[in-house]
Amino acid sequence: MFELIGSEASYLRSLGVAVNHFHASKALKRTLSQMEHHILFSNLPRVMAASEKFLMDLEMRLGESVLMSQVGDVVLQHCPEFHTLYVPYVTNMMYQEALINQLLQQNRDFLSLLKKLESDPVCQRQSLKSFLVLPFQRITLNTVPVLFLISSQLGTGVIKTKTIFHTYWQQMVKSTQGVLSTVPQL
Repeated sequence: MFELIGSEASYLRSLGVAVNHFHASKALKRTLSQMEHHILFSNLPRVMAASEKFLMDLEMRLGESVLMSQVGDVVLQHCPEFHTLYVPYVTNMMYQEALINQLLQQNRDFLSLLKKLESDPVCQRQSLKSFLVLPFQRITLNTVPVLFLISSQLGTGVIKTKTIFHTYWQQMVKSTQGVLSTVPQL
């Protein structure tokens, strides 16, 4: 549970850089059309808000008891919202990548400002692209550890039987596959 909370907190900090440093930059907005800004950042602020709620729920569960490690129900409670938010974001990635490449080649103001924004210490030498790919990475990298966490809860009171675990497993796999099936070949 501690690993999941730490991982989610780190992910949220990085999303915060993407949203608060890049997405919210008025100077960057001035170098882009409204449509370009939307394609570039899609629903990233909403993804961040969902992550904040998820982290708060995990921390609340931890606050109930430091020894309590059952979070499968918390994860599954957030799966529908994650699915609703991540599918459009991941689907947009192909257009996002093409737009960034186009802007880097054709928009000097964007290129100049992007270099300035990326050089800010808050970015820790990471590019805008590395921040924009975070939601996709989160989906692909988190599935197995979360499923392991749920499986470790068999018999702990949260997940009492293999049948219930199997249902949890199917829901997690279905949610993940639903998002990943929308990913265009990059």
